Amino acid sequence: TGLPLGTYRVTSSDPVSGVGALANVTLAVNGETNQVTLIEQALGEITGRVLDSFGTGVVPGAEVTIRFDDGLNPERTVTTDPTGRFRFPASPAGGFQISARDPQSPGLNASRGGTLPDNVATLDFDVALKPLGNVLVRVRQPDGSLAAGAVVTVAGGERPTEADGTVTPKINSRLAN
Repeated sequence: TGLPLGTYRVTSSDPVSGVGALANVTLAVNGETNQVTLIEQALGEITGRVLDSFGTGVVPGAEVTIRFDDGLNPERTVTTDPTGRFRFPASPAGGFQISARDPQSPGLNASRGGTLPDNVATLDFDVALKPLGNVLVRVRQPDGSLAAGAVVTVAGGERPTEADGTVTPKINSRLAN
């Protein structure tokens, strides 16, 4: 028995250690036999923190997902601990993408790529959520007096103005009345 001519992806995976290997082989001539040597990848650990949007603190409970560029390892998702730290043990050497999302603040996320070098046991890799800013809105009547109770919409949320005509909406979140 044989394989039709073409290009094939050959993989191996150790179910206990998670170590794996990947190679491509092409059969181009009738009756051809190609030998493939798979070299298992070294594994390391990628750790880090999810930093808040202001860069002054960490985000406990953030969802962090890693995607590996090797095409062999599936993506994994973890949640940061109370100190905002995450870890991905048994990560293959090579390129990866990490994305983080703060479940308490819809729309606040981050994505960052990196490389775990061969024979590096642990790579510390922080991810910062998108930066934020504030908007202070003052609403005035045509005569110049402050407009208490006017409705201001920012980033899809609404909130009435205070008695002094101001409202400070939160960016990227639904504003309460």
